[in-house]
Amino acid sequence: MQETHTSEKKDWAAKLLAIAVVVFMVSSTVVLFAPDASAREGTGSFGYTFKDNLESGGPSYSTDWVELVGHSASTTLISYSTDGAQGPFDLPFDFEWYEQTMTTWGNGGDNGYITFGGVVSSQWTPYHIPATQLGKNAIAGGWFDGGFCRASNSDAGVYYATIGETPNRKFIVQYEDQGAWYPSVYQCPGTAAADALTWQIQLHEATNGVEILFEDVQGGYGSDNEYMTVGIQGTPASSLEGLEYSYRQNPDVPAETAVLFSSPEPPVNDLRLTGSSIPDPVSLAAQNIFGAEVTNKGVNCDR
Repeated sequence: MQETHTSEKKDWAAKLLAIAVVVFMVSSTVVLFAPDASAREGTGSFGYTFKDNLESGGPSYSTDWVELVGHSASTTLISYSTDGAQGPFDLPFDFEWYEQTMTTWGNGGDNGYITFGGVVSSQWTPYHIPATQLGKNAIAGGWFDGGFCRASNSDAGVYYATIGETPNRKFIVQYEDQGAWYPSVYQCPGTAAADALTWQIQLHEATNGVEILFEDVQGGYGSDNEYMTVGIQGTPASSLEGLEYSYRQNPDVPAETAVLFSSPEPPVNDLRLTGSSIPDPVSLAAQNIFGAEVTNKGVNCDR
């Protein structure tokens, strides 16, 4: 009996030790991964990718945010409290977007999106990206049924400016104190209308990347951001392509978030041959061997 009793004590001790090890490993894993639990990255069907500031190798909010309101003589106010679009306006540099070169842009009023190549008005209801409602080429930065109450926030509205020097310029569109439409119109001025969102879209000349930065994403009204959608879309051929970061605040976007959408690497249109640009192999051979100028009609020798 003595030996049996001793054996049972050892079995229980081993089991308790195993349980303690498992608990320690699980708790250590939670501590290890908890800081990056909300980090996000993604890849679109056309090769565009995104990373936010919590992801390794992602952008930096504190470094990249550029305040436009009251800090730049070149800042232009274009919109407040209207669902009608403004533009198109000229971009300060050619912007490569889904295998197209964009030269103009438009703002979708107070609804939190911009478009390329034309304007799209009165799209205040956000959908999944890509969304046909935003046209062929668009950036949904903070797309929701927005509005601006200038009686509560004197600087409220949509601003834009170009920052930096060629070839490293940034074209920035800033939405200052954007709130939901109802308090911005029917409760303006008021406490809910005064507590609004501020964020911006940046186009990067050097990389053709898009960065969206959110300074304040929690407003004083229930619908200020609960429908907010974030993403990009374009039409490289006949199909609409897109990449979505957040749909109607799923996942939630906290304050001081930066999301960088990068263009495909290498660029999809880096090598594009047309019928007129493909060299004739016979011509190349003649030029290399005889030092002659070859045309479709024959060989013209200079000697």
